[in-house]
Amino acid sequence: MSEVRRLVVIYNPASTGKSQLTAERFAARVQRRIGLPVELMATEHRGHAEVLARKVAQRDSHTMIISASGDGGYHEVVNGILESRNPDAITGLLPAGNANDHYSFMHHGDVIRRISAGRAEHIDMLTISSSTGWTRFAHSYAGVGLTSQINDLLKQYEYNPVREFRLAFHKALNVTPIRVTVAGKTKRLDNLLFLNAGRMSKMIRTSGRASISDGKFEIIEIKAGAVIDLARFFFHAITVGVSNAKQARTYAFTCEHDMGLQMDGERKQLHAGETITITVTPRALHCII
Repeated sequence: MSEVRRLVVIYNPASTGKSQLTAERFAARVQRRIGLPVELMATEHRGHAEVLARKVAQRDSHTMIISASGDGGYHEVVNGILESRNPDAITGLLPAGNANDHYSFMHHGDVIRRISAGRAEHIDMLTISSSTGWTRFAHSYAGVGLTSQINDLLKQYEYNPVREFRLAFHKALNVTPIRVTVAGKTKRLDNLLFLNAGRMSKMIRTSGRASISDGKFEIIEIKAGAVIDLARFFFHAITVGVSNAKQARTYAFTCEHDMGLQMDGERKQLHAGETITITVTPRALHCII
């Protein structure tokens, strides 16, 4: 158990969702039910949630840091906490964005009661490192190829679940293949996806064997031009879950050309010759969701 003496809720006042209202209502419920002090912190720009979370985690050992956001805002908070190297830091998530997939996958029970009892879960994290020197963490997934290209496309439109599915399906039929080198062999792929959680979006999930605390991640490779394989992947992902994904603790690839890398709510531009190494860090994050 981890004692929580104080809560900080980070929210985005400019959010298209109800970030601030969600934060304020949660703070009122916490104070009414268990009497813990709650501080609300507003972000001012992209990346600010990460800075705030890191500073709070470095300063206070018994403070739980909660993101009132979607998966993108939570991604920033998680990276800030892990950068702080505070082993006792606890994070949480209040769904207040268009994409709340991680919350849907992780949420169970009465959150306020679990905070009062200090019942935090310890989950694995994907650690993504570049040969150029940067390192990032992902709670749910990372991917190049179709995964990144779909995200690039969806950012051009306001959120609409029906349109999201239609655009994603259309992009899958018109994906631009990528070339990466893995263990000395160059591969031409439509998609290369690394899954830490059992759900990547509202539509795509893995089968029951996937766990967010088993010390492994799932790898999904789809060869370029394999239309049947791509169709089979989407059908299984939407219905019963992807069951043939390979599992690993580490994976490395080198980019043969420039391409985008999507990590939860963050996009990185990769360049030709850059090597990306994906590893799993077991039980790296303490959370109550």
